Amino acid sequence: MARILYLHGRESSPNAGKATRLREAGHTVLGPQLDNEDDLTASIAAAQASLDAALADGPVDLIVASSRGGAVATGLQSRGVPLLLLCPAWKKFGLDARVSGTVRILHAAADDLVPLADSVELLARSGLPAEALTVVGKEHRLHDEEATAAMLAAVLELTGG
Repeated sequence: MARILYLHGRESSPNAGKATRLREAGHTVLGPQLDNEDDLTASIAAAQASLDAALADGPVDLIVASSRGGAVATGLQSRGVPLLLLCPAWKKFGLDARVSGTVRILHAAADDLVPLADSVELLARSGLPAEALTVVGKEHRLHDEEATAAMLAAVLELTGG
């Protein structure tokens, strides 16, 4: 199973529902507690330190980042680790974001916190194909069964599992 760095959203934790679902699927899930302030500098530094420490202990197969954690992920030097972004809130925090490498985004069409258009724009800004975006789920948190299944499928696809 995969070794995953999980970057949680605002008002959440490394033990959020998505991280729990990943663990229940047999994955090893690591991740820092990120602060919940609007300034992402400290969160990006904490996430980078966590990624670098995890890589020093062995391979990291995937970074899964949700909402504010997705904004944090756009500021990382991912060291070639693939990204799975879940309703990434990069624009909400005023970032000039671009992502590269192997990237997939899951985003709910009816997201009332982070517009789907933000993920479409992130793909365009990054020169990534439209196929890198999957529209799924009923709401921002992506807690419904269809969204959870899509997240787990994307993890398997991105990690070769």
